[in-house]
Amino acid sequence: GSGLAEDRQSLYSMDFDGTDDYIDVAFTNFPENLLDNFSVSFWVKIPPVPAGVYTRRHPVSVSTSVTAIDQTVHLRAWNTQYRVRIIGSVTPTGGVGTTDISDNQWHNITYTYTYDSSTTYYTVNVYVDGNTTPEVTATMRTTGGYATRGLHTIGVLSNYTSPYSKVAATYLPGSIDEVATWNRSLSISEITTLYNSGAPGNLMALSDKPVAYWPLGEQARLGSEWQFPNEV
Repeated sequence: GSGLAEDRQSLYSMDFDGTDDYIDVAFTNFPENLLDNFSVSFWVKIPPVPAGVYTRRHPVSVSTSVTAIDQTVHLRAWNTQYRVRIIGSVTPTGGVGTTDISDNQWHNITYTYTYDSSTTYYTVNVYVDGNTTPEVTATMRTTGGYATRGLHTIGVLSNYTSPYSKVAATYLPGSIDEVATWNRSLSISEITTLYNSGAPGNLMALSDKPVAYWPLGEQARLGSEWQFPNEV
């Protein structure tokens, strides 16, 4: 991306210490109906991972049962790299991406959930840096512990039932910016627009605006530098 974009994100993003930092957004009805299509997009910047680390971190993940935390989009560290990962419950069962997210550079992660009423499963595609091919594809059940509902926190994964307890060891060490959600599956061209060659794209230029948008510091309103839920 451009140096200007890098400077803007460095100034107007939120840093998380990986221990107990998070933002409570209490977005409990996302998607609006349990089996609706939906998408989530955000930017993340993570420092290199120390050798020997094997851990799971959730920058922005919709909530699920705490017994199914591998079945939400997350970052997984193998030795020295964080990469996108999701483990599905039906073939194809997902896996790990190829891009090193922990290179201390900004990366866009966008994921889409598309519901198939004939199978009652979700297809989950995870895209990195605007690429037209998803790095990971998984098929998910939609019942029981696999039910996906609510985006309660940014910077850590939450349980999907009240009181939305935080899942230990999923706190993100790094920075997050430009979190947005849609009640539909974004198209490939829209995902490319979001990435905008490394400079965050104009969310309002999309055919449908996001249902919620958190710039995380930039243009903060209502006296809050931490949360800006611009529900458009």
